[in-house]
Amino acid sequence: MSSVLANITVAEVMSIVVYSISPEKTVAEAYGLLRGKHLGGLPVLENGNLVGIITHNDAKGVDFNKRLKTKVKDIMTKKVVTVLPDEKVSTALEKMTKLRIMRVPVVSSTGALVGFLALSDIERAVKTLRNRKLDAPQAIKCPICGGSLAVTISRTVTCEHCGHVLSV
Repeated sequence: MSSVLANITVAEVMSIVVYSISPEKTVAEAYGLLRGKHLGGLPVLENGNLVGIITHNDAKGVDFNKRLKTKVKDIMTKKVVTVLPDEKVSTALEKMTKLRIMRVPVVSSTGALVGFLALSDIERAVKTLRNRKLDAPQAIKCPICGGSLAVTISRTVTCEHCGHVLSV
């Protein structure tokens, strides 16, 4: 799988619609959003800054009778693993696998939250590429100059050698 992802950036596969929650909200509110939107995790933002993450399992683990009184900040993970948009998906996947996490916030170089990357996003990208028969980067050649074309999620590719634009 990693060969398919070697040239794909996080920005190409991440979710850009990101739901988030305030650390002052209750676990009941977080759990409702997680269930209602079918999410596995929510970034926790305070004044626009990423301060933590709360997962479905975190919220579900709080006793039902205590969810209305418990704040997100009391149970959120404060040391958040993040990735950058220009990072290769293969690198992000290695990091996620090593740390045994299923989702990571995507932050800009300034630390602003710009997306969310989940294993399901990566799986969808791999499936898309394989369905288009783009598993091997060396298999795609420019019809004009014969140069190798970089594999991307986009259906339009520009040859880095001659500038020819083609649809794959």
